[in-house]
Amino acid sequence: MVKKAMQDIYIPNSDTWIYEEFGVIIRFISMSKNEIGGLFISPNYRSKGIGNSLLEHTLKFHKELEVEVFSENKIGNPFYEKLGFKIIKEYLHQESNQKVLRMFFKADKNNIKSAS
Repeated sequence: MVKKAMQDIYIPNSDTWIYEEFGVIIRFISMSKNEIGGLFISPNYRSKGIGNSLLEHTLKFHKELEVEVFSENKIGNPFYEKLGFKIIKEYLHQESNQKVLRMFFKADKNNIKSAS
């Protein structure tokens, strides 16, 4: 259900930047205003600075970023925390019964840290 909603609702109604190699999507980020709606990096390309470069690109358009991640997300939470995102709200996602963390980041000229 989430995958279909991403494909049918969120991505078409957002600004999305995609990087492909040989017709295969390697990474993408989708933004709805200043909110990160989706960020994906193919597993073989993680830990190479790609996540940082995606966020640096979005900072050209937004100086403040927000994102929501499930608290159990073992990849997303550490990634955003290392970059300097701060938790500003927690709530229970009713459909999945999982805790959601809303995180916030305010850019300055030197605060994108290496995390990806």
